[in-house]
Amino acid sequence: MSFKTVALKSAPVIFSATNTLNIHFKIFIFAFKSNIKNIKMKKTIYLFAVLLLMSNVSNAQGTYGEAVDEKTAISMTELVKSMSGKEEVNATVTGKVATVCQAEGCWLKMDKGDGTSMMVRMKDHKFFLPKDITGKTAVIAGVAKIKTTTVEMLKHYAEDEGKSEEYIATIKEPKTELAFDASGVIIK
Repeated sequence: MSFKTVALKSAPVIFSATNTLNIHFKIFIFAFKSNIKNIKMKKTIYLFAVLLLMSNVSNAQGTYGEAVDEKTAISMTELVKSMSGKEEVNATVTGKVATVCQAEGCWLKMDKGDGTSMMVRMKDHKFFLPKDITGKTAVIAGVAKIKTTTVEMLKHYAEDEGKSEEYIATIKEPKTELAFDASGVIIK
């Protein structure tokens, strides 16, 4: 399923950064395929389109998925405290992106501030994140839960992250940890 298909099937999903990129891409295609006779004009449009595309390559800021009310956001430390004795908690959380899925942008790991990270999956794969958001601040809304991840899924995530075959071979045990199903994400 292509990214455009997912975007079209998910009507309530906001793709602000992606929409801008799509517009810039259309300008680029127009410049490339246009029937403009004036070579100087065609080169100018082409250069403009290339510059627009390049300006958005690292501009991952925006809202992905459902709208997020960042005014209610808590820190990762507060989330960990609020999970005490509970299996799941609805929350909006802010933190730094430790890493992101390099295959599709369908998950990220958020730094918990204690040397560990929390797996954040995009709910039902309804939206995807840019792959260049490591180190950026994210505000995520959804459900935090204690979850056991199978060895098979841990290996899959390691592959998505670009880990070596040697590292992947060392994964032998399932992992029970705090995880998050995000219905919406803001990247700052």
